[in-house]
Amino acid sequence: MSIHDALDIITGEHKKKQRKRFASSFLIASSVGFVAAILTAPQSGAATRQDISDSTISTRLRVERSAARTINKIKENKDNLSDNMKDLGSDVKQSVGAIQTTVSEIQDLLTTLSRTVRYFEREKSDPEETTSRLKEANEKLHRDSKALKQALDAE
Repeated sequence: MSIHDALDIITGEHKKKQRKRFASSFLIASSVGFVAAILTAPQSGAATRQDISDSTISTRLRVERSAARTINKIKENKDNLSDNMKDLGSDVKQSVGAIQTTVSEIQDLLTTLSRTVRYFEREKSDPEETTSRLKEANEKLHRDSKALKQALDAE
């Protein structure tokens, strides 16, 4: 499928093209039938004119009904597309909000980790205590990164 075909599907152009082809085929077939009926009609001119008038009215009514159905389908497709676009916009906003929250949380963790490292550099405290605090910070960072991954996978 080409990109033009995909765009036609998204915008509904392929259905418009199908409808145009159908309408053209319908009009051509009606015209051929009309001409064939006139050429093979074994009746008087008045009766033929009445048949032509009836056939024209009948064809006009069918075309009007078909046009009305087509217009209704176009309106329905437009409404569906509009609703889908609104839903997509809402989903994108929610995803962006979740990502911003996670990024903020990661920034907070990095700030805390940086402060912890500076504190231990100043205090020259017990290496085991430092290791323990760093492990805790690392575990929290690991949990938050998993949560971010899950949130992104869910979107």
